[in-house]
Amino acid sequence: MRTLVALIYLGIVLLACALSLPFPPGESPPWLGDAPNPVMSWASRAEALTEATFTYRQGPRRRGIAENEILPLNLEKVWQTEAINHGIHAASKASPAVDESGVYVGGDTGWFYRFSHEGKLIWKLRTDRAQLGIHGTAALDGNFVYFGAYNGLFYCLDKTDGSMVWSIRLGDAIGSSPVMDGEFIYVSAETAMIGARSSPQAMYGFPARDGRLFKLERRTGNVVWRGPWVGEQIHSSPTLFDEGRKIGVGDNKGFYHAYATGDGRELWRTDAGGEIKGTAVADRGRLYFGTYGRNLVALDASNGKILWTRPLAGISQSSPVLIPDENLLVTGSHENGEWVVVRAEDGELLWRIPSGSSLSRASPIAVRPSENGPWLVWTTCQGEYLCALHPKSAKVLGRWPLDHVFTGEPTVFRGRLYIALNEGGVWAFAAKAQRSTSSRERGR
Repeated sequence: MRTLVALIYLGIVLLACALSLPFPPGESPPWLGDAPNPVMSWASRAEALTEATFTYRQGPRRRGIAENEILPLNLEKVWQTEAINHGIHAASKASPAVDESGVYVGGDTGWFYRFSHEGKLIWKLRTDRAQLGIHGTAALDGNFVYFGAYNGLFYCLDKTDGSMVWSIRLGDAIGSSPVMDGEFIYVSAETAMIGARSSPQAMYGFPARDGRLFKLERRTGNVVWRGPWVGEQIHSSPTLFDEGRKIGVGDNKGFYHAYATGDGRELWRTDAGGEIKGTAVADRGRLYFGTYGRNLVALDASNGKILWTRPLAGISQSSPVLIPDENLLVTGSHENGEWVVVRAEDGELLWRIPSGSSLSRASPIAVRPSENGPWLVWTTCQGEYLCALHPKSAKVLGRWPLDHVFTGEPTVFRGRLYIALNEGGVWAFAAKAQRSTSSRERGR
């Protein structure tokens, strides 16, 4: 009898160990089959699809350059909203998505908001299981707003009143920011501890953790293709490259994956040596991104070959920005809190700029202060400050105090800068002269 009990116990232990083993990228555990992703449609829309009016990281190549904007240095805060971020997650929170129609942002409390350019609340929507929050930045077109939430649902809303057009469950959580391409939209989703209690792994304390990339129809939300399971969660946002023929995304195992946009075939994958949380920049046949392996990495976008790696002082969750005229990359690491400037050609380190905070998870953007002025990098630095950095000289040209740090990215639109703060709301900055003009106009 004792022998039988011992054998049963040994069998249970071996089964639990087997279920806890990681699966190679591209191989699906048996409990993660390809179940259909049904779309819930609330209303049909006859409006023609328009081009994107806002995309996270300033476009599908995610270069972080506000090419058509001017942002002067004589800024002041012109308004702030109620607190929308006071949740439990440490991942980069949603950044404001801004176009002609207003300011759209998801909060860590699970509410999604539309504000006017003057900070007035127009509408808000509470997502299911709202305590899980919204961490991806929305994509906008002329009529609709698209975003995913940490409840695993991806939403399409009518921009006018926030009414639901369609939604689809893609996994247990979505923390990435979508990218549009023609009639389609791409987003990465993941499975996690939540929602996996019925899996064989969860029975023994080993919940399923995996992720994949999806291509959806913008009009209907229907799935065009699902990429193969990658073997770990995906927090990174997808990047389009090679004239839209390919799309790439990083995973929490440290692999960067490239897919054919036509049919979702995996074209190559590269082990970058550490979890990839940020979003890659695509430029001139290369991909650049930071890792939790304390490196900034450059890949050949045609085959995934590592061209160079630049060691960082700490892990990096920041998405790099590419300064076009100078061919410089600026990115952050957040254990020691610093920003680095390197040459995109070979990764040579030019500057290290202390950020003054171990929470430097924000992603920078680049914008000119005048039509012919130099590119300046806007991000968080020196503790709880918004800062404008000159990448060639590593000088801080201006800084503005904040109540808290921010871990998303600034958004610039029509001479204003918008940020969403941790443990706070959305703040808007504008040039002092612009604010005076607006005040006089409102007083007429």
